[in-house]
Amino acid sequence: MKRPTGTVLVWSALAVLASTGVAFGVSVVLSRNGMFPGAPNPDPGPKNTIIVDIGAIKPGESLVRQVEIVNSGTVNWTLKGVSSDCSCIGQQFQPSILAPGKAGKLDIRFRASQGVGSIQKHVFVGFHESEAPVQVVVIKGVARAWATASPILVEFGDVIGGARTSRRLQVLTPPDEHAELDREKSELPNCTVTYVQSKRMDFMDGTCQDVAEYDIALALPVAIGTSPWMGKLRFVSPSEKVHQLDVPLTASVCPPIQCSSEQVFFGMLVPGESAVCRVRLTPHTKADVLLKASECRVSHDLGDQLDVAVLQGEGGGLLLEVRHRAGRPKSSLVGHLTVDVGVGPAIVLPVSAYVNG
Repeated sequence: MKRPTGTVLVWSALAVLASTGVAFGVSVVLSRNGMFPGAPNPDPGPKNTIIVDIGAIKPGESLVRQVEIVNSGTVNWTLKGVSSDCSCIGQQFQPSILAPGKAGKLDIRFRASQGVGSIQKHVFVGFHESEAPVQVVVIKGVARAWATASPILVEFGDVIGGARTSRRLQVLTPPDEHAELDREKSELPNCTVTYVQSKRMDFMDGTCQDVAEYDIALALPVAIGTSPWMGKLRFVSPSEKVHQLDVPLTASVCPPIQCSSEQVFFGMLVPGESAVCRVRLTPHTKADVLLKASECRVSHDLGDQLDVAVLQGEGGGLLLEVRHRAGRPKSSLVGHLTVDVGVGPAIVLPVSAYVNG
């Protein structure tokens, strides 16, 4: 005896389900188009397409639309079913029997997802009569946030302490709406924000947005080491404060002078041994500075245990040669070397050595 193939088994199972559904008053719909159960299959027979353009809406926004469907035939159309291809849509059609030349009302309730991007959903209205075309209602539009920033993150990059740098920010809102800068809730240390202009931007999908431009100027204090700087701009809707847009600001604070070492360490020495440490001081690539050995001032708290020579280096930098002669056994050298090059704060370097017995 031949074993039934997989296809035969599947169709047998479907036949059982269909017959069971009829027995219990349940309609079983098999869909090849990814539609929800109850959706009329739009493949066979004629179709009539109706476009509903909802334009630009906000993520999560709900709206209601009513569409008129007219019986263009010569016999009554009896409603078979109404469905959609998305759980975000609710639909209802009245009446259940549509006379020739009369119009029925399709009420559509649509709720956008929390994402942004283009929208294209479908509602299907089917009738029992073979000559009645399937009514395909296409809901199209675009979901845009209440406000968006370009760029979404304002990066100043490496910023020289004491210098001023600026960036341009665009804030996009729906037409005739406005994003107001909330200075109280914004975090703007050493930062000023200036409104520049507003304009309207048209998109290829036929929608448009208003664009407000701001100039963000950053003037950070002079710092010795590199450290991150962070700020935040907050924009709110003037009419209803529930809408807000936060734009992060970041920068790295860089000293105008870079030091090749964070300390002067001679290591382990024996009594009477001499050692030399070299430290290079170079201007930051973004700093318009030329260092001169003649203008460099060096001091330390180690008396005659330390000797420092300042030499002119390459590329507008300086070279410090720090010499030390080890003293008595089992002793240590601990102190500080201060270098003032006339640009920014003085550079303080720890000095240390250990004399072994």
